[in-house]
Amino acid sequence: METMGDGPVEPGASGDSVEKTVALPAGDAAPSASPSVRGVHRSFAGHEILGELGRGGMGAVYKARQPGLNRLVAVKLLLAGRHASETAQRRFLREARAMARLRHPHIVTVHDVGEEDGQPYFVMEYVDGLPLDEFLGRIPMDSDAVIADLAARMAEAVHCAHGEGIIHRDLKPSNILMDATGMPHITDFGLAKDLGGDSLQSMDGDLLGTPAYMAPEQAAGRVDQVDVRTDVYALGAILYTMLTRDLPFEGQSLMETITKVLSQDPEPVGTKNPSVAGELGAICQKAMEKDPALRYPSAQALAEDLRRFVDGQETLARPQGRARRMARRLRRRAWGWSAVAAALLLGLGAGLTLWRLGHRDLLDLVRDQVASPERTVRLAAATALRREVVEPASLPSARRPEALAILYALHQDPDPDVQGVLLEFLRDHGQEPWARDAVGPEILDWLIATAGDDGDPALRNLALDAMGGVRHPRLVDFLLAGLHDPSDAVRRRMVRSLGRQRSPRAIQPLMELIQRDPVTRPDAQAAVRELTERGRIGILPGPDAQARQAVAGLATALAGRQDGLDQALEGPDRAAARRQAFHRQREELASGDEARIRRAIDDLARSGEAEGAFLILERIAAMPPRLRTRAAEVAGRLAGDAEVETLTGLLRDPEPFRRAAAARILAHTGRPDAAEAIELAFPTEASRAVRDDFAAALEQLGFPSSRPILEAWAQDAAP
Repeated sequence: METMGDGPVEPGASGDSVEKTVALPAGDAAPSASPSVRGVHRSFAGHEILGELGRGGMGAVYKARQPGLNRLVAVKLLLAGRHASETAQRRFLREARAMARLRHPHIVTVHDVGEEDGQPYFVMEYVDGLPLDEFLGRIPMDSDAVIADLAARMAEAVHCAHGEGIIHRDLKPSNILMDATGMPHITDFGLAKDLGGDSLQSMDGDLLGTPAYMAPEQAAGRVDQVDVRTDVYALGAILYTMLTRDLPFEGQSLMETITKVLSQDPEPVGTKNPSVAGELGAICQKAMEKDPALRYPSAQALAEDLRRFVDGQETLARPQGRARRMARRLRRRAWGWSAVAAALLLGLGAGLTLWRLGHRDLLDLVRDQVASPERTVRLAAATALRREVVEPASLPSARRPEALAILYALHQDPDPDVQGVLLEFLRDHGQEPWARDAVGPEILDWLIATAGDDGDPALRNLALDAMGGVRHPRLVDFLLAGLHDPSDAVRRRMVRSLGRQRSPRAIQPLMELIQRDPVTRPDAQAAVRELTERGRIGILPGPDAQARQAVAGLATALAGRQDGLDQALEGPDRAAARRQAFHRQREELASGDEARIRRAIDDLARSGEAEGAFLILERIAAMPPRLRTRAAEVAGRLAGDAEVETLTGLLRDPEPFRRAAAARILAHTGRPDAAEAIELAFPTEASRAVRDDFAAALEQLGFPSSRPILEAWAQDAAP
């Protein structure tokens, strides 16, 4: 049960493996004067070693007996023992600690973690059985319900790990042990990513996992995109193997397999095994969508749909409609070209890199690609170039300015997605000295023009965010002049970027915003803090530290005072007065009188109280249509973290009008998590009218991640 690279091996007990000669790794505490002999027990950390179960590139697993409890266990040790590198030892212990946090009947349990004579080890539950890939021969091909039940159990176990902040990243049949009762046990967390701390192994661009079961974002080395949906994909690939007894993707070489993962869809389950029910094949396909936004949002959601199938209920997964087919085609074309860039970047096989490809220079190759008439070629080349410029793997540092010039020239590309690659680079890395020095007047002109053009909201939002990454007086002037923009979302972006500009000229306008604009007040306060803690004021000598603290304290006090003034109502007990006001506004919203409803909406807008979003949500469906837009805008402005969380949950409410109302309100929050929630809910929305509202909300929010869904929806809606 070996994983790629340094992947460890977990216990997979068969009768033969117990009888193997025992040879403990170097550095163990057992006597080493003579080789081990079949049947002779050796001791390690108080355990009687009975035999080797398996080994991989980094670790070995032994069957052992724990004398005190008289139970069989599996003991895992580093092959290099005390001579292992510090990195290997840290990764080994992080794997053990990650597994030790998990308690689920279908996850192998860790009993103990320790070190014996410099040799790290951990003790696990012993599973007497077979790995899933060997066990499959015992399950008939037409046992849909049995297979779906097993897959649901695995998904529930993976969801338990996700609840503890752990993403497995190497789910595959050989890492799932089937016990004597036919129940699965997930093991081998050696490549896991701990969302609560350091990843066990997560260098950007590393190839982690087994290619045939890897999600496209993982195969492309896009570590920042790996999340719970990456494991959902792997669960779908395992289900595919269970249903077809075949790999979802297989090539003659590692590179060919990864290229297929990135650019092709697997052969339909029903084609390989016609006995599989169409609903189960659709569940498998949904879990393996190339675009993470189109997959199940969690392993638990996948498990629930599998349970529906087992129980004979209607499943969420549906045969592909026109919109989803279009989305898949769009994404597949983009992935196809990304595959080339990803494979080159990763340096797969025999040292293949971007720096040398058939004796062609990297920058010559990229110049050709960014000039291609094919949009997908240009987009893939731009993405690859951006990654190489940020963290050079094959590009000599002396040639980085030349590469930057090619990257900055992307502002002339006609496609907004290609321009978006440059804007994201400027947003995230424009303040780096090597990037800042290369910004010329033409880039500043383009940034200002793009940020002032509301024709493409997504591109405009990116340009406003990018202004925080490129410090220049001209951009400060633009941002200061835009602080009266009528759009709340635009003003908030401008305030955030102004804080990153770190110009002392911004302090007074930001203080004024804290006083007069409750929508941008939290952002303005954070921007003042940014200026005083890390800005230009912060580099002045001596007693100016006290001045900085005074300015930050003044902003905090001013914000608190203004909040109090905004919320102050008549009467000695302001809390009681606010409750009375909410009761009155609830009555007015339910009155059916248009003038009273409009007055209540305006009162809630002035109050700045986040709870007002719920009052509006309660009544928005019964409001006159001409007031709903205003009501949704006010509710979106008022909504805080708790309200947004509740609204995103309502996107899957049984009542269509509540789903639509939640989307209309989320459209005015300007938050990326709101867009992500709508993107996740979009593919499974059954009502065409509600999907229209979802699409309108995504267009209003204007985030680039929504573009594929909106493009597909536009194609589907066209006559």
